[in-house]
Amino acid sequence: MKLKVFFLLVLVSLLGGFLLVGNAFATPTVDGVFNTSEWAGYYADGDGILGPGSGGQDYDVEYLGLYITSGKVYFGLQTGFDLVNGRKWGSLDFGSGDFALDTNNDCKYEYAIDFIIDQDEKDVTYSIIKVDGHNAVWQDVYYSQHSVANPLQAKLYNNSAIISTFTTINGFGLNGDSYVLEGVFDLAELSYTFGTPMTLHWTMGCGNDYLNQTSAPVPEPATMLLFGVGLCGLAFVGRKRLIKQR
Repeated sequence: MKLKVFFLLVLVSLLGGFLLVGNAFATPTVDGVFNTSEWAGYYADGDGILGPGSGGQDYDVEYLGLYITSGKVYFGLQTGFDLVNGRKWGSLDFGSGDFALDTNNDCKYEYAIDFIIDQDEKDVTYSIIKVDGHNAVWQDVYYSQHSVANPLQAKLYNNSAIISTFTTINGFGLNGDSYVLEGVFDLAELSYTFGTPMTLHWTMGCGNDYLNQTSAPVPEPATMLLFGVGLCGLAFVGRKRLIKQR
């Protein structure tokens, strides 16, 4: 009887714990607002820090988020850089870079996520590009002294490098004097070994500021629940065997 009570108490405790942390499994909302509480634990914070260049708010990359769960990849950016029109520096025009993805933790970026923003509809059309060195290659930032901010964007030699396109409603927005860009796509679009950390990178044409965010997949709630129940079972069996040995 005592063993059954023990087992039930452990099970109830674990289930209660999973219910209490249920909010931790909530996915970011793709609404053009970079909410740090939604991205908690899965974003890089560079707000107020410029490097390797300078230029103030116009070139500040503030937040970069990457969240992987339930077969989806969520990514988000907040920056003072004008994502639609770019920025001018004298006679030079600097545009937005592509998102870069390292999917196998080898410090090389295998994919680019290019984007086109429809300001009227607030829709964003994304293209996922396989950067293989043949059909598409990476371009560097304009200033070589800012090379730590590389890569900038994918240059296409062949449209076959574009492996997918998708549209995110309300993925673009403004937050004060900052621009926000968010999106989500199926993890199956990428060649990826589940469980491997993935790195997201973004910078602008001049490379004045950049951010990287490395994230591992977030376990699904159902998986964690089954894991907890399994632990309960092991605890029960272990305790029963221990008593028999006595």
